[in-house]
Amino acid sequence: MERAEEDDIFRTLKPTDFDLHEIRPSWEEPCWVEVSLILRPLSEAAKSKLILPIRYTFKADVFAKRTLRDQMSSQIWSQIDRLRPDALIWANYLYNRYDEFLAGLDDLARHFPSPCTFVPRSAFRSVKIDEALRQPIDEMEIYLADDTNSDRREITTLRIHSRLSCYRPNREHLWFEKKVHWKLYREDILPWFRALVGRLPKKKQPFDLTPWEEKFSRENPEIEKPNVPHRHDWNDKPPITLIFGKPTQLGSSVTCHLHRDLIHSFLRKDQVIEIRASYKYIHDGSIEPGWTYRLFTPSALHAEVLEHALLGGEEIQFALGPNLTGMLVTHGDAVSCIGVDTETIHRYCDRPGMALVSLDPPRFKFKYYRYQEIGRDTTCATEIILPLA
Repeated sequence: MERAEEDDIFRTLKPTDFDLHEIRPSWEEPCWVEVSLILRPLSEAAKSKLILPIRYTFKADVFAKRTLRDQMSSQIWSQIDRLRPDALIWANYLYNRYDEFLAGLDDLARHFPSPCTFVPRSAFRSVKIDEALRQPIDEMEIYLADDTNSDRREITTLRIHSRLSCYRPNREHLWFEKKVHWKLYREDILPWFRALVGRLPKKKQPFDLTPWEEKFSRENPEIEKPNVPHRHDWNDKPPITLIFGKPTQLGSSVTCHLHRDLIHSFLRKDQVIEIRASYKYIHDGSIEPGWTYRLFTPSALHAEVLEHALLGGEEIQFALGPNLTGMLVTHGDAVSCIGVDTETIHRYCDRPGMALVSLDPPRFKFKYYRYQEIGRDTTCATEIILPLA
């Protein structure tokens, strides 16, 4: 039903024109409890506008830090606010039945079919990811969940835990959870999961991660890598993700996303690929021009291979490896780099009368520099690069 048709029904009909039936909480894997309200047309006026009942379903994550009532309340109040002021009688009706509607949330265990039962988050034993992945895959869940942290800020987490619908006598319920870095895009999640497992010692890694990846993708299809033909429109291809480190450092190292519609020039010369672009900040969507990315390769042939991958769109994430040995980013008064020597920094970044100053510990492979006039105080600097004469 279209939104306009639904609004018309609430404006012209009353709750007494319907048989209102509540469906008590039901369980939906992997973590949802649902409460539904069904409106069946009762009066002739209602039957003339409706053939089938209207069903409203409200969902809540039983493992979230927010309480079930809090989650459900926000959805119900959103519906009540939407009905005001055009359908005040409906808003009042939902308001008066608010507590009755949520009463079933107080005892979830009785809504689980025997022999299964509800297990609260506090009853799970927290484990590391290697132990979670050693369990039979059919007895586990793996998915992304939107939750809140201790400051009640919205976060996304990876969850791997025992399935509640899988019954085994005296079974111990296990729980693994990992916060997903807010800078990662959805298409970065699966490579990030591989990187997370790849950082484990070899003996603790699963023999075959593929079944877990497939299960993860089935539960969250949006994390699948987009299937983009090579000849597809340039702007429709996914962003280029630059990982300032090894592939296994995705999520733990600096990551940049280059939106293709914000790339202004793309030039390959000898062993270097230069990309000039505007940068889009993920936290607020603002766009800042004037960024230059230089990607360094072992040879002109490697640069050609890397260029083909960057332009094609089939490959999304690019990290240090055989075809990419270093990256240098310049923007305004800042320079960031990894895997490049001082001679290369001089070649592309020297400014007369200006020094590049870093405050990063020398052990850091990723370097961040700011331009500073020569002669100013550099007491806190850990590295200073003066321009060549």
